[in-house]
Formats: sequence, structure tokens, C-alpha cells
Amino acid sequence: MSSNRFVGPLPSLKASCMTIARIDLSFNEFSGPIPSSYANLPNLTHLVLLNNQLNGTIPPSLFTLPSLQEIHLGQNKLIGILDVEAFPYSISSPLTRLDLSYNLLQGNIPKFISRFTSLERLNLRSNNFHGVVDPRMFASLKNLSEIHLSYNIMISIDTSDLLITIPSLSLFAASSCNLSAVPEFLRYQPHLRILDLSNNQIQGKMPDWLWTNLENVNLSNNSLVGFEDPFSNHSSSSMRFLDLSSNHFEGSLPNFPKGMDTISLSKNKFTGVIPLTICNSSWSRIDLSHNQISGEIPSCLFNSLMDQFYSSVVDLSKNKLQGMIPDTFGSECLLE
Repeated sequence: MSSNRFVGPLPSLKASCMTIARIDLSFNEFSGPIPSSYANLPNLTHLVLLNNQLNGTIPPSLFTLPSLQEIHLGQNKLIGILDVEAFPYSISSPLTRLDLSYNLLQGNIPKFISRFTSLERLNLRSNNFHGVVDPRMFASLKNLSEIHLSYNIMISIDTSDLLITIPSLSLFAASSCNLSAVPEFLRYQPHLRILDLSNNQIQGKMPDWLWTNLENVNLSNNSLVGFEDPFSNHSSSSMRFLDLSSNHFEGSLPNFPKGMDTISLSKNKFTGVIPLTICNSSWSRIDLSHNQISGEIPSCLFNSLMDQFYSSVVDLSKNKLQGMIPDTFGSECLLE
């Protein structure tokens, strides 16, 4: 019954519905609270109510259902504090996905999440959570691969050097969370591939360990000033996407790892010339605009773009570049 135009309150469920295993009423216009009867369904495995107009609090006993594997309540108007005391320590939950994103939930991020030992994806994005997030609460979640905390502007994350490992963690997103540093515990996550810490107040230099295993890094809109080792050999780096735009980087551009696909260094204060290592990759997008880069554009970059001009976007505007653009390049490519 998803993706319709149902309105009004969610239907309550009678005793005859106790065997129901899946409820999907997403993408409608239901309003009002989640009926307490939904927390009395022992066979329920999936509850999908996202993208409605639901309000009120989440029934605490919902999290204790013995068969519930997925809860999707995102994009509603749910309020309140998730009651830690309401979750009995003796309960073992099979929950694998918990999506409470885009609501109005308050209070600390509940520590009872650490008892969802089967949890794989946690999405708490865009709420009103506050307080300090202790990464140790995730250490017991051996299957947890994604943590979404972005746009909870009143939380902070413990950035001390915590030697904990979340063995399956591949994605960590904490954009707009008032961070002043990259959380140190992230460097010990062997399978971390995607990191979004954009729109924070991170200062200092970009840690060199980020080049090691990560494939997608977004540190845009922070206060970074440089690289720990901008000219180190990152030839073995797996980095494919890097966004460092709108920071305070100064000095020369870094060496570019081989195999990168997208990079944005726009709106910084980079100086000097474009390094020849920029030609080590088959780019789909390069944005070096709004810097103070000088010298000539490497000829190898023109040659590389000629081979893939239908799929590449290069923005070098608002710099101090000089020299000639090859005639053959202009005849083959669309220039702005």
C-alpha cells in the first residue's frame, strides 16, 4: 500500500492481525501517531512508514518485538526522547536496519542501540539529537556497515584516540555536526571506504591516513589549512572521490594518486603550478576553480581530456593560469 495518497491516521490493528509479518505504508500522507497496536505484533519483520506526516513519539516497546528486522520511520515529524530505560537488557533483537532520519527526535543518541547486535545500517540523520557520541557504543555491533549522523547540529563526537574497531564499518557520515577534528577512532576501521565530514569546523591538516583505504572522502566546508604530507607517494591509494572545496588550504597542490575519478579543491588558496600527476587518472570531474594557481596547464591534461571529452568536466576558472590552449583541443571539445 505504499506510494498512494492515503490520508488520516494510521489504521489500528486488531487481534486478528497478530500474524502479520510486513507493514509498508510508506510514501503516503498519513498523519497522527504510530498506533501502540503496532508494538504488539510478534511476527512483524518489517515496519516501513517512511515519508508520511506522522507525529508524536515512537512506542518504546516497538524496539522489543522479537522478529522485527527493519524499522523505517524516516521523513516524518516524530518527536520525543528515545527512552533508554524502556529497552530491557534481557531482550535480544534481530534488528538489522534502523532508519529514524529526518524527524524531530531529541535527547542523546540512545545507548541501547549497542544491544542491536545484528544491526547493519543506522540512519539518524537530520534530527535534534544532542550530547557527545561515544564511538564505543558501536564496538559490539560486528555487522554495522553504515552510520549516518549528519545534520544533528547539537551533537559532537568523541575525537580522542579510541582504539576500537567496528569490523564491518564501510560508511561514516557526520556532516554538520560541529566537529573540530576528524574522529581518531576512524583510522582503525579496516573496511572504511566512504567518509563524509563536510560542513563542520575541522581545523589543522588533512590526516595522511585518509589516503590509505578510503575511496570517497568529503571534507568540504571546513577550516583545513593543508596536508600532513602533500607530496608523499600515494600511488597505492584507493581514493576515487575527494572534495576539499571551501576550506583554507594554502601552498602547492598535492600529488594526485593514480586512478582518481573526481576531485574538487575549489575555493581555497592554492598557489603554484598544476602538478603533472594530474595526468595519472581518467577524470570525470576536476574542479580547481577559485584559487591562485599559476603557470601553464599541463599538455598531458589536454591529451587526457581529448580521449574522454564527452564525459569530463574541468573547471580551472578564477585562477592565474597562462599560456596557450592547443587548437586541436578547441576544435574537438566544447569550451566555456
